[in-house]
Amino acid sequence: MLQSRHIFISVLLFVFSVQLVSGKEKIVDKSGKKPKWVKETTNDFKVSVKAPTLFECKQKNRETFKLSVTLHLISILDIKSDSAKQARLKLYLNQLNWQTIKGKDFAPIVGFSDSLQTDYYWEKQRLSRGGYLFKYQAIYHCTTADIKKIAANFDLFDNQTIILINPIKTKLKVVNSVNWLLSVQDTLLRIKGRAHPNFHSDIDELTESIKQKLSKIELIVLTKTDDKISFKIEYEGTELPINKQPKITSTCALIQSVKVESNVCTVLYSSKYCLDEDPESGLLVKIKSRNQNYKRLIAFKN
Repeated sequence: MLQSRHIFISVLLFVFSVQLVSGKEKIVDKSGKKPKWVKETTNDFKVSVKAPTLFECKQKNRETFKLSVTLHLISILDIKSDSAKQARLKLYLNQLNWQTIKGKDFAPIVGFSDSLQTDYYWEKQRLSRGGYLFKYQAIYHCTTADIKKIAANFDLFDNQTIILINPIKTKLKVVNSVNWLLSVQDTLLRIKGRAHPNFHSDIDELTESIKQKLSKIELIVLTKTDDKISFKIEYEGTELPINKQPKITSTCALIQSVKVESNVCTVLYSSKYCLDEDPESGLLVKIKSRNQNYKRLIAFKN
């Protein structure tokens, strides 16, 4: 009798476990006939995910594919310990035009989207505990050769910009002439026009640093008479070199000569037509480099 009871309980447990497994694995809906590629294990860019809804599955699948591509690139570029370059890579990928990788006949897809999928397949499963679970699988228009090309393009583009801006960063740490600061402003504008947007914040920081330096530059008047003014240029008490002769103009004075010697600029002029009560009566010192200007007025009247 006892043995019969044990057999009965064992049968009940077996039946229950079969129902549990079959209930968990039961497919109640699917996108269509299961493609052959679903069973393949050789494709690096076949992504399989599970989620409570089909919408979540699609999102999760796309993000998983993006992560897979990113990790492949980090490995190829050997930048596991370079968080700054990883950040630039992620921004680069978000704005990547796949046509530049796949060729002009490929659709102009930017970043990561479902349009990159070659094919997809999903199943809707009913869970024994209640509710449903979706399994979504997709294969993407991406190959190992594509990844290598993306890595090469990014590395070339990234290094070109770094090669241009790093010397500027280094030189800004020391004393520079006004001419150099102005010319570098122009240079940074040209670099920004060609650089990937993930470098724009670095370039903007350098530009702002130069603007701050220029705002702190002073003309120190050494000599001022009725026909002669000499001055030097300083930045926070440090004398700056005057590499090129500044352009000196005046609304009333006749400029006779301008001479730069030992970083001191001396201007000889005639002010007989200038009025003391005119607030703009003086010398306008202008240092120019292409599209950038530095201007300061040295008034005749203190």
